[in-house]
Amino acid sequence: MGAAAHVAAGGNSNTALAGLFSPPSAFWLLSGNVTQTVFDGFTLLHQRRAAEAAYDQSGWLYRATVLGAVQNVADVLRALQNDADALKAARDFERAAKISFDLARQQMQTGNANVLLLLNAQQTYLQAAIQVVQARANRLSDTLHCSRRSAAAGGTASNHLPG
Repeated sequence: MGAAAHVAAGGNSNTALAGLFSPPSAFWLLSGNVTQTVFDGFTLLHQRRAAEAAYDQSGWLYRATVLGAVQNVADVLRALQNDADALKAARDFERAAKISFDLARQQMQTGNANVLLLLNAQQTYLQAAIQVVQARANRLSDTLHCSRRSAAAGGTASNHLPG
């Protein structure tokens, strides 16, 4: 090979198979492997950091999911407590309306009240009874909703509905 061919190749060029394992060729082979390992090292470093970030993200998503579930349970329990309070208030009002209706009926029988007073007391009592039915329906509906959510989440739905 002439000098011009050697210069045009820009470095070591050896077409013989034995020349590929010569010291100049081994230097380029070794230096290429070292730089490739260094650059791969940065790739691996960034892949590791990405994996750690994904792990941290999944941990935070899990925490958010658990907190959301706990908040949902608290909301459902609060709604059930509110329904129980509303049902108690409706029953108390119904009892008071029933007492008022009974007194109006007694007064009507003794002649101390007129029909309008009796009808007004009866209307109040019947509206109170309707409110009790509505409050009980709301409570049963929320209980059923809670049971379905519990069953969907893997819990067991209770067959006992509060009355």
